[in-house]
Amino acid sequence: MMRTVLWQALVLVGLAGVCGWLTWKFHPEPPALYLSAEAAPVDEISLGRALEMEKSRGVIWVDARSAAAFAKGHVPGAYLLNEQGWPDLVFELVKVMDADEARRPLVIYCDAQKCAASKAVRDRLRHEIPIGDREVHVLHGGWPAWQSGVGG
Repeated sequence: MMRTVLWQALVLVGLAGVCGWLTWKFHPEPPALYLSAEAAPVDEISLGRALEMEKSRGVIWVDARSAAAFAKGHVPGAYLLNEQGWPDLVFELVKVMDADEARRPLVIYCDAQKCAASKAVRDRLRHEIPIGDREVHVLHGGWPAWQSGVGG
């Protein structure tokens, strides 16, 4: 009797897991499984803080995603700058930074919370472009954080 109950419970839990996975796998907009409300690491900035900075002194948004992802949607006014198109894209951003007398901070974002593309762009900017002491931040949560927080 007990063995039958345990077996039935195991089958039900397994079926529920399979149904949940199938729903996630084939849903048109599945959530990222690793997104959480964890605090931003020291080298990243939260969306709330980035929006506060934008409101108080302005920021320059930099999108480190692919050109195709950028074309589908991006932060209003953002500049595309990724590793693949670096030689062609960096000059536009440099012109903007040179003309920016307010020295607004840069906020770089990419595809996801754990995406390394924004950090790679940040590091290249710091080492290859004379940005001086300009603040450069990576947006914690990337584009999904923007979409869920502002509505993309």
